[in-house]
Formats: sequence, C-alpha cells, structure tokens
Amino acid sequence: MPCAVGLEEVDEAREAMRKFEQRRQLDSESVVEFEQALRSLYRVAWPKATPEQKEVALKTRFEEGLASHDMQHFFAASRPGRQFRQHRAKGPEICSHY
Repeated sequence: MPCAVGLEEVDEAREAMRKFEQRRQLDSESVVEFEQALRSLYRVAWPKATPEQKEVALKTRFEEGLASHDMQHFFAASRPGRQFRQHRAKGPEICSHY
C-alpha cells in the first residue's frame, strides 16, 4: 500500500514540525542536548530544506527555546550575525554551566 506509507510519512513530518515549533529546552537538558533534539526534529520535518533554510530555522528556534533568558539574550542580541553552526561551536564554551 504505497498510499498508506505516504500518509504515515506525512503524519510523521507534521508531528515533527509541531514538536519543532513548540520545542523548549528542558530543565534537565544541556544546551548541546537541546540543539541535538532540534536537529533531529528538523531533519524529519523538513528533509528537503536547503542549508540556508535549515540554518535560519535552527538558529531562531534554538535562541527562542533556551531555558535561560541570559543565554537567549547572549545568542540573540549580542551575536545577531552569527550563524547557527557558529552558535553551536561557541555554545559549549560559554554554556558549560547552563
């Protein structure tokens, strides 16, 4: 049943989209774990996205979903031109206590 498989994939992608848009860092989750969860959801939700689309969406969701307002401010306000992969590279250094 190819049609049923297609519907399951669409449902899975829609669910991943919903989870991605609502995702927030959990209290028990490190910044790195949060970032990995976002990447996993994004990969399922938008498998054909361009690298530029992925970069913008991940950076925005990452910044908005951080549990610490200080970290949100750091990433969003003080580094507006930084791309998500640069956030990720710098994150562990500055986020080790979050």
